[in-house]
This record gives sequence, C-alpha cells and structure tokens, in this order.
Amino acid sequence: MSSQLTPQDTLREVPVAGRTYLVYDPIPSLLAEERQRTVEELAQRQAAQELHEQREPIDTQAVIDDLFRVKDVLSPPPGMNGEVPEKESRATWEKKFARIAHEISFLTDDRDTYLNYLAQFKGKTGRHKRNEFDALNMLIKHAVRFFGMKRNPIDGLRPKVDQEPVQTLDLSQVATLNEAPEDLREKVSLHMLLHHGWRPIEERRITAGDVRRAQDDIILCRGKGATEPICIIPESLTLLREITLDSLRDDQVVLRSRRIRNGGSEPLGEDGLRDLTYRLFGRAGLEVKPYDLRRTFGTLFREASKDYELTERIMRHKLPGSGSRYIKWPMAELSQALQTYSPLRLIQRGEFDSPPSPP
Repeated sequence: MSSQLTPQDTLREVPVAGRTYLVYDPIPSLLAEERQRTVEELAQRQAAQELHEQREPIDTQAVIDDLFRVKDVLSPPPGMNGEVPEKESRATWEKKFARIAHEISFLTDDRDTYLNYLAQFKGKTGRHKRNEFDALNMLIKHAVRFFGMKRNPIDGLRPKVDQEPVQTLDLSQVATLNEAPEDLREKVSLHMLLHHGWRPIEERRITAGDVRRAQDDIILCRGKGATEPICIIPESLTLLREITLDSLRDDQVVLRSRRIRNGGSEPLGEDGLRDLTYRLFGRAGLEVKPYDLRRTFGTLFREASKDYELTERIMRHKLPGSGSRYIKWPMAELSQALQTYSPLRLIQRGEFDSPPSPP
C-alpha cells in the first residue's frame, strides 16, 4: 500500500458547538491521541475566529457596568468608610463614562470612531483630551480582556500634553489672600492648601478622627495613593479642632457643605471646594486657579529653604534619583522646616529675602 496521502485523507470533520468544521489532519506519524487533540484545537480556533467575526458590536454601557463591578477604582482609603472617596469616585467615573456611552453606543475596532470623539476636546494644553482618552482606553482594554474584543485600536495613541508655565503667587499676594477668608471653614481650607501645600482631595478627606488623634503637630494625611502621618503648623491644627464638631463620628470628614439634607450636612464636594477657593481669589483680586496654591507653596518653600529635595519631601513627591523609600527624613526635621519655610511663616516674618535657618 502506498504511504502517499490524498487531499481527502488529510481533512477531518470535527463538531464544535453544534456545528461541523473541516480542518486538516496533522502529520499521520503523530500518535492517535495527539492527532485528535491537535485536530480539536484547530477546530476550536476556527470556531472562535468565526464567532469573533460574527459577534455583535459590544454594548458600551454593558462594559461600563462590568468595569464598575470588577475594578477597584471605587475603594476608599483605609479608615474612611467611603463617606467621600467612594461616592465621589463613582460619581466622577460615572460622569466620564456616561459621556462616552452617549456618543459611542457600541465599542468596535474602528479607530476613527474614537479619534472623532476625542477631536471635540480642544483645550490649550491637551490635558482634557488626554483625560478623556484615558477613560475611553480603560473601557476598551476592559472590553478586550472580558468581552472578546479583538484588539485595542487606540493603543499607543495617548495624546501629548503641553506644559504651561508654572503660575504662582508672590509673597505680597499670599499676604493679601491670607486676609480673604471670612469664616472658619475658609480659613481652614486656605491654611491646608496654601500654607501646607495639600492637594484639594487631601483636604476634603480630613476626618474628625484624624483631628482628634493628631498630636505633637502631626496629623494623618490621606494622600494621593498613600496614607501617612505628616507635620502640621500648630495654628492650622487649632483651626481644624475648632471646626470639628462633637457630633461628627470619627470616620466623617471635617469640611462640610452648608446644605442640609436629611437633617444633616453633606461632605464638602469637589465643586464646593473649588467655588470656595474662587471666592477667596475674587476677594483678593487674584486671577489664579486652585491648584496654583500648591505650586505657590512649593515655589516659596524651595526659594526660602534653598533645598529642592527637602521641598520634594515636604510636598510628598518622590525624591529625584533614589526615591523617597530609600531616604528617611526625621519628622522633627520636617516639622521644623515647615515651621520655618511655610508661606504662613514667611508673611508673618516679612523677611522672605533672608529667612532664618532652622535651629
């Protein structure tokens, strides 16, 4: 008998999911069990490819719902019990994703659909466009991983952002702004944003328990990706204690909205804090943005201390080169530096050109 194979000898019919697929048989010299396994794998691949090609467009809202279910983007920092971060994180992401779902009902591998969506964001720096890209990219990556989407058509297309010049206040403007608050809540907010360089979200996360447990001019800061004890100016801690109501539970935030709902106040939200800050700017006659306060703190602190790495540490940035996890700064040294170089101390002394060195 001839060992030569005919085309009919090298084809096999294999049933997969109720259908029959015609695939090539592997080399006859393989063991029967290996041949059968290889034939079945080939049929499964063919069936998967056909399923993908015939797949209905992926519903964007279905991906959003599943993403909220499996992602950990909504988890609050330890000890917060979710009063602010959980609610506001979900609201922020829901707002981003709702805009995408409204304009892109189904996710496909058509790149132009996404580029056309991003084209509407025309800010000067491109930051808004990049933020929208990141939200869109998160959805598409989730669809690729869990919904059978073949590929990510916008992979590697993240928009670039133009860096604008850093805008900060000079010391005379800081002194003017320091007189702008009209109530305790405004004083607390300005102290933490301007005189300590805290991020707005960090200020809104301060809880009654954080204030009650603060001692030796040290308070817990629930920061960007980390929760850590940091130093605080005594006057600022006094203001925080004054604004912390006895009725607040330890897990409730200190800065509250004036709006009363269900017999109680709500936490001060992102929009509320932004509006509060702009009211302060308006009274002081300044045209700046809320985050310029953190930039002002960093700039004035560095100019006064002449120490870039110390400034990076007091602002809780990663240190250049080695990284903060390799260098331990004594808390007493950081506290003394803050007491000496905070903008609050600079305007109190009125000696910015030649600040004294820490003892």
